[in-house]
Amino acid sequence: MTQAYRDCRYEIKYLVQADQLPEIEASLCGMLTLDPNAQANNGYFNHSIYFDSPDYRFYGEKREGELIRLKPRIRSYRVTPDAPATKLFLELKGRYDRVILKRRVPIDQAQAQLLIDQRVQELNGGAAASSVM
Repeated sequence: MTQAYRDCRYEIKYLVQADQLPEIEASLCGMLTLDPNAQANNGYFNHSIYFDSPDYRFYGEKREGELIRLKPRIRSYRVTPDAPATKLFLELKGRYDRVILKRRVPIDQAQAQLLIDQRVQELNGGAAASSVM
């Protein structure tokens, strides 16, 4: 694996009505720039595989609105939904009150498959359950 990437930001989400989108997009158009990856590829799709503990600790923290929580995942980026992944990352996304911190390292398909296969073995009783997965 190569050097880890770290991203820190504030993430605040709002519910809006669909008919408000054109006005919101128009008002933000001059302030935001398009993601360079999306621009180069005419958009992209990302898929995530989330890991959790046997008692669904991470899911429970999210559902309960805990201000400090983690989400370990594998994230892939694709040009189309069914295309092979162009990029894969092992990520640990954390929330610390209103600050979102994402740490990730690039991985290849073999490493991603190994992580998934190990988790499937655990679910099938092949290995001791891990409190991290």
